[in-house]
Amino acid sequence: MEGIKGSVVSFKLGYDPTWILLILFSTAIAVLVAGVAMMASDIKKQFHLRIVKYASDVAAYNARKGDPVELPKLLLGFYHLFLSHTQGTGQDQVEVLKYKLESLVPSFEIFIDTDMGTSNTGLLSTNDLQQAITNTTMMVYFLTLDYFESYWCRMEMKESIESGDKFTILQEVDPRHGGLTDKTLKDNLYALVVSGITDSASLLKWYRFPPFMLVTIKRLVQRTLAASNSAIQALPLLTIQGDETTVLALSEELVTSKPSQLFVTGDDELRKEMCGAMGQFAGGASLKLSSPTGDTNTDIALMHNCMALVVGLASGTFADAGVLCLLREAMDKKMIIILAHRGVVFADLFRECPDGLKEMGLMSSIALEWHAGDGGFCDYMQASVKVVIQRLIDEFERRRPAISSSILTCMTQPRAGQLTTDQRARSGTATISPSTASRAGENRVRAGEIESELGGTDESSTPHEDDTENKGT
Repeated sequence: MEGIKGSVVSFKLGYDPTWILLILFSTAIAVLVAGVAMMASDIKKQFHLRIVKYASDVAAYNARKGDPVELPKLLLGFYHLFLSHTQGTGQDQVEVLKYKLESLVPSFEIFIDTDMGTSNTGLLSTNDLQQAITNTTMMVYFLTLDYFESYWCRMEMKESIESGDKFTILQEVDPRHGGLTDKTLKDNLYALVVSGITDSASLLKWYRFPPFMLVTIKRLVQRTLAASNSAIQALPLLTIQGDETTVLALSEELVTSKPSQLFVTGDDELRKEMCGAMGQFAGGASLKLSSPTGDTNTDIALMHNCMALVVGLASGTFADAGVLCLLREAMDKKMIIILAHRGVVFADLFRECPDGLKEMGLMSSIALEWHAGDGGFCDYMQASVKVVIQRLIDEFERRRPAISSSILTCMTQPRAGQLTTDQRARSGTATISPSTASRAGENRVRAGEIESELGGTDESSTPHEDDTENKGT
């Protein structure tokens, strides 16, 4: 009867409770999806470039505070950047650059011939190139080995510079990807356009190692902001979560484990540069450094008082007998070894490295790139310092159990003139506790019983009293 009444009520009111539940459930799912989407958007924004300061607010920079970079919105067919390049040796690089820029600053409109702005369409006619150049805020010439052999590249560069357009030169430095030497770059530029174009204020370099790539990208964004807004007098500092130019702090355990953290050796010029840079940019990391004295024995002793050996590698470094001696000693002692190179490809270093060191595993850890900075910029050097310190921290954490055990062993070493238990045993002065003596006596009795049961044994096979006592011990 109650079921019939419920059906009648539902019919009279004109709704079905099942549909109400479905609507409520769908609404809850929609709210949940919207919440997740908003959270994902917020997380993604954390990895956008942010403007930190325009003048001297260093505290804000260190705290990584600031508003996301926003470029002026442009009409269809207008661009913030035109990436001029040759498809033979520059296509892959500029596509990576475009993707990185748009990921860090979503408001970017960037022109490349295969992907114009955010339209996801390519260039349909070469006649449209001139208009694209005219509609661009700043030109970027991505220079590779065959850039100056391309008619279209030379045309883009010459016309934009003669028109007085703002520009930046981005130089590929890796010879495996069409990299240009500084001399080749200047010779071609001077022959093509006006002198002075290679002024440091106009030149950036393209690196593949992420920390240095980020520095280059930030410099490019800074220049785009300045080119887009004439009111900007000074380039703003930019940062991003996990920025490679923020200061790292060393743990107390790492700082106190050894008198010094790093023994820096290798190519003399690079070594001096690294020591100077780490002294300048790693003040907050409590770094203590040591360097070679020229005396091998003294250097080895100094190195043993350091947590890690840092070797600055250049062409010919592995021919230095002093460096090789320190490397072998460090590997024998299982020290942390950090290799850093500049001006030489890692594959070449691998070939130069002696086979003995390779067999010991020296080259199993990829050498870090080191850059002093180009055009007077210290960002590259600061990023280099952080990369080295980060490698030190990572290796220390990875080896912490072994390092802690080693420190404990050193702390429990006997004082001078004091014998350990093993040493006393070998010298015949081992101390035997009463329980140990009792067990030794029991062993002698048991040995006699076994000998009686067997009807005697050969003297050569009978344990000596001392041996039995040691075994009992």
